[in-house]
Amino acid sequence: MGDPARSINPLDLLLETVRVGNLMLEGRTRDWAFAHDRLVHLYFEPIRQFYRQPDLEFRNMDPLILSVPADTVPPPSLSGPDTDQVDFAASPVRIGGRRLPVAAGPVALDETPVQAVFDTGSFLGSIPASLAHRKHLATIGRIGRQGDGSTRTRAEDVVIVPVLTIGHTTFTNQMMTVSQASTVIVGMQQLSQLRHVTFSEHAIRFGHAAPLACTEGMTLQSLRNGLIMSLLLPVSRDGETGKALVDTGDNTPEPLTVRLRAFPAEWTGHLRTETIETTLGRFTQHVAIEPQTLRIGTVSRQVLVKYELGDGSMPPTITFGAFQYGMVQFDRAEGIACFR
Repeated sequence: MGDPARSINPLDLLLETVRVGNLMLEGRTRDWAFAHDRLVHLYFEPIRQFYRQPDLEFRNMDPLILSVPADTVPPPSLSGPDTDQVDFAASPVRIGGRRLPVAAGPVALDETPVQAVFDTGSFLGSIPASLAHRKHLATIGRIGRQGDGSTRTRAEDVVIVPVLTIGHTTFTNQMMTVSQASTVIVGMQQLSQLRHVTFSEHAIRFGHAAPLACTEGMTLQSLRNGLIMSLLLPVSRDGETGKALVDTGDNTPEPLTVRLRAFPAEWTGHLRTETIETTLGRFTQHVAIEPQTLRIGTVSRQVLVKYELGDGSMPPTITFGAFQYGMVQFDRAEGIACFR
């Protein structure tokens, strides 16, 4: 940037961003806070000074902006028994005489019992704004321009939840967002720290002594800023093979959702309308439902596949509706994951 003593190597900036993001992906939020401060001091502040734009944003690299000093972010911890389990609550919704499954069960926030969705489709967990206010949780930062699949985006406050208890397993000092949804969400930042995780239609079981039958390698997709992590599994749809991300927070009955930039003209006459609740609230969209042969891991079934408008470059989504046919197992520390 002119003066060699003050020049910034773009490759160094990229590598440092990845290093900082990896700390967030590992759940080391206090270490992330200190590394983030260093990233801002060494790279972002000099660039703002050079361009004389003190409010210049680095949204792809730095979407989470701390509003407190790094040394005030408390260290997180995890402790629990050798095996643990949370049973999922029965859904009150029925479709075709069958209860719609939902990956939701009891947890405790600072000893307050609440229902939570165990959502592999989210990274940072979240809590409803009303609960955050009732708990007087202080805001430590803000994530900008989060989307929910509709055209809406909004910034979300970030808080520290002192104690989150799942079964008999305790997380402390968890970084979570404040959402417009009506329920607590436990995301992949928490779930990926658990050992020997098994998601079935009825419960989540975990713990380093819990049985695990997987041998297949684990595939994770993440952003370098460390705020998105998705578990990918192999799928085949009418012979077309690829990967799909697992989203246990999506409880639509169709086991697979595929995003398209536009619907084929011949589908126009039989599109459906559905209402979805996200962390930003509710929105309505048009969808198409098509029968296809679907294979996930070792399980193959004739099913209905949902198509919706969205980013066609994104992988399809394995919804919680697939769990009527099998279960997901994974262990990030061992690098294995499967559907069987």
